[in-house]
Amino acid sequence: MYASGLLACLTVMYFLFRSARSARRRLHSFIDNNFDAILVLDISGVITRVNPAFVKMLGYSKQEVEGKSAFNCAFLPEEELRQLVTLHEMVMRGESLSSIECVRATKSGVQLNIMLSVTPFYNDRNQIDSWIIVVADRTAQKQDQERLIANQEELDIFIQNNSDGIAFFDESGSLIKMNKSVETIFGYSFKELQNISYYNIPIVSEEMKIKLTEQFMRDSVIRNFEVEGVTKEGRKLPMLVSITPLTKTITTYGVVIKDISQLRSAQSSLNRSEALSMIGQLAAGVAHEIRNPLTSLKGFTKLIELKANIESKHYFEIMNDEFNRIELILNEMLGVAKPHNDRVIKTEVSAIIEYAIALLQTQAVMKSIEIVTEFIDNPVIECDDNQIKQVFINVVKNAIEAMDQGGQITVRAVQPNEDGIQVEVIDQGEGMTPAQLAKLTEPFYSTKEKGTGLGLMMCLNIMEHHKGFLKFESELGKGTRVILGLPVRQ
Repeated sequence: MYASGLLACLTVMYFLFRSARSARRRLHSFIDNNFDAILVLDISGVITRVNPAFVKMLGYSKQEVEGKSAFNCAFLPEEELRQLVTLHEMVMRGESLSSIECVRATKSGVQLNIMLSVTPFYNDRNQIDSWIIVVADRTAQKQDQERLIANQEELDIFIQNNSDGIAFFDESGSLIKMNKSVETIFGYSFKELQNISYYNIPIVSEEMKIKLTEQFMRDSVIRNFEVEGVTKEGRKLPMLVSITPLTKTITTYGVVIKDISQLRSAQSSLNRSEALSMIGQLAAGVAHEIRNPLTSLKGFTKLIELKANIESKHYFEIMNDEFNRIELILNEMLGVAKPHNDRVIKTEVSAIIEYAIALLQTQAVMKSIEIVTEFIDNPVIECDDNQIKQVFINVVKNAIEAMDQGGQITVRAVQPNEDGIQVEVIDQGEGMTPAQLAKLTEPFYSTKEKGTGLGLMMCLNIMEHHKGFLKFESELGKGTRVILGLPVRQ
């Protein structure tokens, strides 16, 4: 009875042993044929088995690794030891660990970015007798990720430092991102525009939004579409807008805004320069072809006038006035054509202004106009004094002619810095509209009934040849302010 029981017990143990050996063989076969690198450690941390994938990945042979402690193997960098100790303690507590990032070194010294998965292996007494580590090489993936991050950072730097405004909108049309140039161009911060719908965003007029929407719906992309933008202060500026979907499903789209106000200004200056050149050529021809015949006509008219009867006298007065008018036009045209600085001397600004006022004082008194001067200081400048006198005479004369009801003209001179001076001529006339201001220095444009439209153009040309500027500010019913700026030295 006892013998048969012992035999049965031995038989069960034999089959259990065979089953355990069979399971372990299957496990070893799975390890050896796995594509991922795998190593097996016993309870003390000694490496008992590595598969061919591990040998191929790290370059160490089985003989160089098996039987060695994992804590002092050559493929373990010193700085990674503390992490391995921590992992060992966690596994000994029965925890299964996955997605552990670390670094391991190949036999040739190349460091690999590794992803570990650690699983404890239990014996038939439910005790941990070993742990299996699956090693996945993520070096290429890590490098791709780093390149992606670097590319994203480069893209962000490019966007943020781009002189053009760049903004991004989500599928609902809300602003989700913009660069600093958008704030520079329009004056709005990101917080002020964040999550505002494209249809309510204040940087584009309603009319322009409709045109942009129609164009986008028609072509699904917009390139260099010229629209009129609106700054926070209400100033309008020309700009080119490009809109591009960032994905095929148009979940977000990017907008590039180019401020072309400087380009338009440059084009306007070029057009004006071309007009000046044309007028200069015309003036040279007029001087030769008209001035000599005009002198003869004036002389013969005087001779005929001496023999005319009293009833015809007023006709000669009209003729002489018209001759004088033709001469005025010729002189102004020649002034536009030849504003070069033939002579540059040092002179006081007050002397130039007082000369112009003295010349026009009688005309001002006849219209009940008082001319007041304010000199904060009296700088000395280098200039062609005759040409600058001509500019001040023209500007003050225009101020007098703009004031039919009398009043006061203020001429104020200051030196804002050691390199330049600024003179303001302020009248109390009727003022001008923005449309009139925009055309004020165009050739042959005048707000006066008998104006030639060349006087202010000549003044602007002279100021620019002196490296200065001429600006106008005006409002209907409130008069006009003319600002003249000149450098101290030429």
